[in-house]
Amino acid sequence: MNAPYYEIKVERDPSACTVSLSGDVDYAASLELAPQLSEIVEECDTELLLDLGDVTLIDSEGIKALMAAYVGMRDKDGEMRVINCSQSALRVLRLVGVDDMFGVSAG
Repeated sequence: MNAPYYEIKVERDPSACTVSLSGDVDYAASLELAPQLSEIVEECDTELLLDLGDVTLIDSEGIKALMAAYVGMRDKDGEMRVINCSQSALRVLRLVGVDDMFGVSAG
């Protein structure tokens, strides 16, 4: 399934993996995003950085995919945090109560 308004870019370096998401991180996107993030977590040794600065919408399934990545990194003694966040995504992350857990910094 192709989520038409969603994009992921991944940059890997020795110290961290940076995942930049853009568009709508919703149910349709999560069908692709969840397995992609799972693979990235497997490959990422210490730190997973999320750039949500271009996310226009995030729903519960998008947050569920991010939570699974967070748990995966935590389980391997790594860290996941948000380094940039759009205002619309920040509102939802705060409403759900995961902003502090993800170390969100607003964009």
